[in-house]
Amino acid sequence: MSATVLIFPDLDAGNIAYKLNQMLANASDSGPIVKGFRLPVNDLSRGCSVCDIVDVTAIAMLMKG
Repeated sequence: MSATVLIFPDLDAGNIAYKLNQMLANASDSGPIVKGFRLPVNDLSRGCSVCDIVDVTAIAMLMKG
């Protein structure tokens, strides 16, 4: 499985692209993933599914090392 990583200048632009990608491409998205802090920082939207929570939790655990 391959991944495409998209980087945006701010959270608003990232959220717009995230929803477009999810709706138009029927893609699986995980994020946003925030880098640069001592501990993992991630964000989940109010409408996220259980699968989204599990995916982001797994990414956070991998980031923590």
